[in-house]
Amino acid sequence: MEIIFSKSELENLPVSLSREWIESNQFGSYASSTIVGMNTRRRHGLLIYKKNIESTPLLILSHLQEEIYIGQNQFPLFNVEYENHLSIEGLNFLEKFKLDPFPTYIYKFGAIILEKSLFLSRNSHRLIVSYRVSNGDKIPEVRLVIRSFLAYRPVNDKTNPDIFENTEAFLDAQQLRFLPGQDSPELFMQYSNGEFFNSPTWYYDFKYRADKSDFQESEGLLSPGFLEIRLGENKNEYLSFAMDTLTREDLAKLYTEEKEKRLQPQQELKKRSELVGYLQDRVSNFAKLNGQNRQIFVTDLLASQFHLSLHCLMLFRLVQSGIPRKDAEKYYQELISILREKSLPDLFMGLHEGIKVEAASLFFVIFFLYKYHIHYDRGESINQTLEIMQEIVSLIRRDQLPYYQLKRHKLLGRQYRKSDVNSRSDYELFFPIWQNFMLNVFWYNILKMTIHLGELRGIRMRKYQRWAKKIKNHFHAQYMKSFISNPMDANTRYNFVFHPSMIFTITLPFSIIENREAQILYRVLIKQFLVKEGIKYPTRNKEKKSHLVSPFLLADYFEGWRTLMKDKEFLGDFFQRVSHFFEDQLREGVLGYIPNYVNLPITPARLPCRASGVSSCEVMYFLYRQITL
Repeated sequence: MEIIFSKSELENLPVSLSREWIESNQFGSYASSTIVGMNTRRRHGLLIYKKNIESTPLLILSHLQEEIYIGQNQFPLFNVEYENHLSIEGLNFLEKFKLDPFPTYIYKFGAIILEKSLFLSRNSHRLIVSYRVSNGDKIPEVRLVIRSFLAYRPVNDKTNPDIFENTEAFLDAQQLRFLPGQDSPELFMQYSNGEFFNSPTWYYDFKYRADKSDFQESEGLLSPGFLEIRLGENKNEYLSFAMDTLTREDLAKLYTEEKEKRLQPQQELKKRSELVGYLQDRVSNFAKLNGQNRQIFVTDLLASQFHLSLHCLMLFRLVQSGIPRKDAEKYYQELISILREKSLPDLFMGLHEGIKVEAASLFFVIFFLYKYHIHYDRGESINQTLEIMQEIVSLIRRDQLPYYQLKRHKLLGRQYRKSDVNSRSDYELFFPIWQNFMLNVFWYNILKMTIHLGELRGIRMRKYQRWAKKIKNHFHAQYMKSFISNPMDANTRYNFVFHPSMIFTITLPFSIIENREAQILYRVLIKQFLVKEGIKYPTRNKEKKSHLVSPFLLADYFEGWRTLMKDKEFLGDFFQRVSHFFEDQLREGVLGYIPNYVNLPITPARLPCRASGVSSCEVMYFLYRQITL
């Protein structure tokens, strides 16, 4: 699949300036801008460097300003906004933008075409830019002049000229080194051809129109000089910005390897499955290395912590969507090492530095571990998984965790902290704050998953079987008996309220309710929460009832239809319309991902501005289930 924007779309500035791309690596560094190359946010830049998962991202390289000289004619390629004027001369020559295999700007000057591509290496803090001239009848002398603009500031701050004790670059054989001060990281710039001229100059009044009003103050940027390159026909010239050195030969090799790697999944997959493959590749951009060099998934590229529930949910979805066994095995081993690093009570009470946990965390840990073994590995490694699962069950039974308490008949009840019940403009992903319905669905399932894995290893768990049977019987008596008699009054008459996550009652491997009860529950859920943009989630704002719409659990609602109500063709047609909506969202190129709707204030103008690993995973899994079911 290719995401391409034509000249007419690029020239429509309200549209093109709202379309943003992002490249990231496994360490948390990233590059991001708009499809016309103009930075509209203070956190946009071509090299945002994150030293480790705890450090604040540092915006090193803001942007490049290129000018091409063809014979005696000069053409600017860049688009920037200053405090008092908009400089978009480059838009006159920008013919096309492609997002895949990596961001590519295509410029046209009569019969001459210039293609500029850039990407961030997955395995290092390195931006590589490629320039290639082609399609001329007879190409005259073509020169490219490139100026780099440096900021050296925290990603949401303003550039401080006082930190630049030095403004000149040190030149050494097609490489320059730049170090503004002793406390700053050193930047290395390598180029495959050309000559660099030291000419440090401050440029002022750069403006970022998409920022909030309190962040709209303009700033200055330093250009240490300019690089001049002579371009030959159909020959790539490379430019690299990084925190370490690389040979000229390795520049071309790294570019070629990365291009082939990214093109491979696109060549193998067709039609809607292209989108699944595309998203599987994009989701990998959210895999970061933490301080112990373990690969973790973050939902927000700028997050300083990783959320254990969302990490395990993303692993759960990737396994469900059929990732290669070697990848699944790697994720399994790294999660096991996290669980073994400290005691489980400390981990699930939030005492593990850098890991955010909440009431659903231990359940999603078990969901992933169980799904991994069922799909990929039914061997001896189940034994270590069973030890962890049994220890988690023991923590719950002994009331050693602050989130819930075991009540009569083995049912769980929530325990609340003040922060849990504060009114806020976000929403609960996994279960509503004031009810225990979903808590006990999860509790029943982790018991049944533990029993099943034990049976695979020939271990009988009679005690767990008795608990699960008792939970199921009393769950029906407490929650389902009155609900079945008058389901639409459940919000007001009974001891639970509806929540989108109740779909897990139907789609988790072990159903705690009967088929007829599931059908009635499903009808209520789709009526209240299913819309063509995804699933409506009620917020925790007590003063004003409102909703956020998210793709989270959309695939589960689709699976519920296939399981319970496949004869209702109107629902099948509706899910087709939903899938077309998300296909359009993808092809419109919002960050190359689905926007992040998780834990954001309710400000619609902000929704499209952040990439979300969870949302990308959920859309990927929804499209995958439509293909396979």
